[in-house]
Amino acid sequence: MWSSSAIRTRNVHLLKVSGALTNAVFFCSFNPTDKATEATMSPMLTPRIPGLESIQPGGSDTSPPTLLIRVYGPSTGTLIERDEELRVLHTLSADYGLGPRIEGTFFNGRVEQFFPSHALTPKHLRDPETSLLIARRMRELHSVDLDALGFEDRTEPTVWQRIREWVPLATKAAGLLEGIPDGDEWLKKFGLDRLGDELEKYIQWVNAQDGKGKARVFCRAYHRCNVLGPQY
Repeated sequence: MWSSSAIRTRNVHLLKVSGALTNAVFFCSFNPTDKATEATMSPMLTPRIPGLESIQPGGSDTSPPTLLIRVYGPSTGTLIERDEELRVLHTLSADYGLGPRIEGTFFNGRVEQFFPSHALTPKHLRDPETSLLIARRMRELHSVDLDALGFEDRTEPTVWQRIREWVPLATKAAGLLEGIPDGDEWLKKFGLDRLGDELEKYIQWVNAQDGKGKARVFCRAYHRCNVLGPQY
């Protein structure tokens, strides 16, 4: 429906979503009027609009669905493998019904299915029924076949691989702080030079534990970074 030649620029309403860390995220909704919309209007402007025969083939009164547009942040491609991310997200959606459909891509972003929703509050999270639903979905995510996602050759948690790759890059970047006000103090406090050794000691400790709870499963790890792949 969004590809209809009857849709004009005034029919497209964009609302920027706050809270995104690495990307700029927008809701894209259909505006059926000739009047321009305001930036603060709801992303669900017109769930059903009567009389859209000029827009919809067959005279349907259903408007084009709201979409989510994600524009990648500058230089995030150095931290996130976008091709792998798209492949994994597509597999999760198409084969397992987890997450939004990927409707399309462009040079520095993608278009996704939009889920009408609201953020959960601490009160919601303490609700037993809500917590149970979250746990079930997390169980489904962690039960995804790693081979089906293309991770059959991964022998250790992906986040460990990422840290090993990023430590040299971070160390090089941190060198720019040397000699500037508070730069040396920040480097000493952050302890970047110790991170590699601490990681290897932690890996040795994990491997020395018994096998209980050490199964590799798929998950998305957020440790000030975005890592897709097998984790413990």
